[in-house]
Amino acid sequence: MALTSAGATWIAQAVKGTTQTAFNAANAYIGLGTGLTGFSVGDTALVTPATPRKGMDSTYPTGNSAVLVYQSTFAPSEANGVIAE
Repeated sequence: MALTSAGATWIAQAVKGTTQTAFNAANAYIGLGTGLTGFSVGDTALVTPATPRKGMDSTYPTGNSAVLVYQSTFAPSEANGVIAE
């Protein structure tokens, strides 16, 4: 799994006990993109967004143990084409 520097910092701070804002249906989102630029640890956004980011569906994220599940629902007319990022 690719992890950005920002994500690694967030996890490290949480492990150290620093209060972090939890990701929930009110503040988490999924974005889809068509960019073909390779992943970089310094990434903080999609290279070529295909559609505006969508908020989490109301009951997400969910999960247990080491598995997290995030879900956003896109309309049939949104994010068509080759999704590459």
